[in-house]
Amino acid sequence: MEQENKTILGLVEGIRAPEENQDQIDAKIECLEELIDITDKIDYAIGFHTFAKGFHPAIDLTVESRNPQVRSKAAELVATCVKDNPISQAWAFEHRALQKLFAMHRGQLADGSTVRPEGPTEGERTKALSALSALIQNTPGSAGEMAFLQAKGLDLLKEDLGAQIGVRLKVKALFFLQWLLRGNQAARQAALDLGLSVDLALSCIDEDDEVVQNGWLGLDVMTKHDQAAALQQVSARDPNMPGLIKNRIAAIDTEAVDESTIDLAHKLVQDLGL
Repeated sequence: MEQENKTILGLVEGIRAPEENQDQIDAKIECLEELIDITDKIDYAIGFHTFAKGFHPAIDLTVESRNPQVRSKAAELVATCVKDNPISQAWAFEHRALQKLFAMHRGQLADGSTVRPEGPTEGERTKALSALSALIQNTPGSAGEMAFLQAKGLDLLKEDLGAQIGVRLKVKALFFLQWLLRGNQAARQAALDLGLSVDLALSCIDEDDEVVQNGWLGLDVMTKHDQAAALQQVSARDPNMPGLIKNRIAAIDTEAVDESTIDLAHKLVQDLGL
C-alpha cells in the first residue's frame, strides 16, 4: 500500500509538470494513462483527491493544457474518477468541472484563447462529452442532470449532432441525449422546445447504421412525450421525412441489430403515422 501511495504521488507530480517540449508532453500523457488505470476503483479515485491532491489539477488540465492529447487524457481521467462515484462528482462540481468541460468541448482555454482556429478535434469533443456524461449520471436528486440543462447542455448536444467532423462524436452525442431524455421529463420538454426532434429525425436517415439506431431511440422517446408536437416539427422540416425514415429503417442490417430494437423501430414508424 505504501508503494502504491508513492506511485500515485509521483504520477500526480508528473501531471503537474511543465509541457515545454515533446518529451515532457509524452511523460505527462503516460502519467495520465497510469492514473486512469489506478482510479478505476472508487477507493483509489477518492484517494486521488484526498491523499494525492491530484483530482483538481486533472480537471484543470482540460482547459489549461495546450496539447490536445493531454486535454483528452485529462478528461478521460476525470470521467473515470466521477463515474458512479457521488463523492468525486460533488468534488468535481465544487471545482467547476461542468463549466470547464463545456469550455473544453468548445475549444476554449482558461486564459481565454482558443485551442486552434478550426476548433477542438473530434476526439477532444468526444472525450469532453464522455466526462460530462459520467459527471451528471446518478447524482442525488438528478442534480447533475438539472445543472447540465441549466447550462444549456442540450444546445451543446444539438451542435454535435450537426457537426460534420465524424461519426464517433455524433454517436456519443446521440447516446448521451437519448439517455438523458429517457430519464428526465424536463429534458424532454426542453428538447422539444429546442427542436431536437428534427435533429433526431435527421439522424434516423444518416448513412451510418449506429447513428440511425441511436437516432430512432431518441426520437421514440420524443414521440412518447408529445407525439403530435414531435411529428409536427419533423414534418415541418420536410414533409417527406417520415417516409425517408421508414425507408432508412427498412434498409438497416437486421443481423447487426437485436430483435427488440428492430421492433422499437417499427413502432416508431407507426407513431410517425406510416
